Amino acid sequence: MVALSLFYSENISRGIASFTRSANENGAELAMRVVEAHQEPDLQRGEAMVGKGRRIFLRADRNNMFHVKAYINGRPVNSLVDTGATFVAIPYEAAAAIGLRPRQSEFTIKVRTANGISLNAPVVLRKVRIGEIVVHDVDALITPPGMLHTTLVGMEFLKRLKRVNIRGRELELVN
Repeated sequence: MVALSLFYSENISRGIASFTRSANENGAELAMRVVEAHQEPDLQRGEAMVGKGRRIFLRADRNNMFHVKAYINGRPVNSLVDTGATFVAIPYEAAAAIGLRPRQSEFTIKVRTANGISLNAPVVLRKVRIGEIVVHDVDALITPPGMLHTTLVGMEFLKRLKRVNIRGRELELVN
């Protein structure tokens, strides 16, 4: 996995990286491989285009961030697709706004970030939707109040897709 991460990181800057996953009949992940992405339509910042087979494209903003409106348990949440985030991470304030209100005693998962170590509350999201892409039963973390300002849609969601491609400033998600 370290070699893949290094190769993936190096090639993102060249605009040719994508990854796919494969699994055996029991659903256990066997391998991830890097393949070259193909050219896709030019999209505006945060614009999603829905196509056949539940496929969307997102255009990065000028800071190379992929902003999107995700629907968590049916409620809209402004989010950032982040391939560097392990989980879907929801700020406490955004979680409360969509009806997720963990008690203080539920903040039990230690997470190390650039800002230090914090305790987060684990939750399972019934449904996460971006465009026409829907993933059920997604493990997520609710961050402590004031710790995070935007919901991060991380690898816990992305690894459940058939394909995730990054080419230049465009992100393709296929389910």
